[in-house]
Amino acid sequence: MAMLDIAVEASSSFQEALVDANIGIVATTESEPYVTEREFKRGSLFMNVSLMDPTFELVAAADKIVVDDWHQSVHSDRVLARMHREGLVTRDSIHGEFGSVVAGHLPGREAVDEEWEVLF
Repeated sequence: MAMLDIAVEASSSFQEALVDANIGIVATTESEPYVTEREFKRGSLFMNVSLMDPTFELVAAADKIVVDDWHQSVHSDRVLARMHREGLVTRDSIHGEFGSVVAGHLPGREAVDEEWEVLF
């Protein structure tokens, strides 16, 4: 990171690291959700690489949910699949798939005051 002139600071907890962050990325081996909406400031982006870290409440509070692949996301035992089985998330309730955003076919953030986005 020093070669890129990017400052790095150690934190004592993930909560401390995320409190002022614009982007939070988690990649863990957790088997149960633990990240809540309290860890994120308004307008931040949460990227859920390991698919098991956010609580149902965090996902439900997001202004936008973007997934890598809808069918893959709901055919597992991860958070989004669990929410889908309980009727809390449907294909129509998510914003879309990541590829559509990257290709410019679907907008990402559309307003500066969007609460936050969750990327699966």
